[in-house]
Amino acid sequence: MHVSFRSTLYVLFAALLLVSIVSSMAGRAGHADVPIAETADQIEPLAVGESAPRFTVETVDGQPYDFDPQKLERPVILLTFRGGWCPYCNMYLSEMRNVIPTIRELGVDVLFLSGDRSELLFESLKQETQEDID
Repeated sequence: MHVSFRSTLYVLFAALLLVSIVSSMAGRAGHADVPIAETADQIEPLAVGESAPRFTVETVDGQPYDFDPQKLERPVILLTFRGGWCPYCNMYLSEMRNVIPTIRELGVDVLFLSGDRSELLFESLKQETQEDID
């Protein structure tokens, strides 16, 4: 399937906007090296050229994953979504499966973040992206 450059840019832009949520999610899930905002007014999105904070989350198989921007081998897009129960998130993930291969060909990794339970998250990601999720 041909994915237009414009579609890829749209998804990349949307993903970058979602990265601003990472710092608030990170504090609830594990270690974060930035303070957690107490109100929405205190949230500041990442500026161009800024790195996401370091944080630790649980993978779909229950293992800790340490996201450290200083140790990345390739650029990463962090996508956040509510969970497999969210119809809007499922539509978004379904569309993402069309552009993820193109993003990866550009040398960029794609990571998904959710507050959903691991066992539910694994199945919804696998179903919606049709990827070999591990």
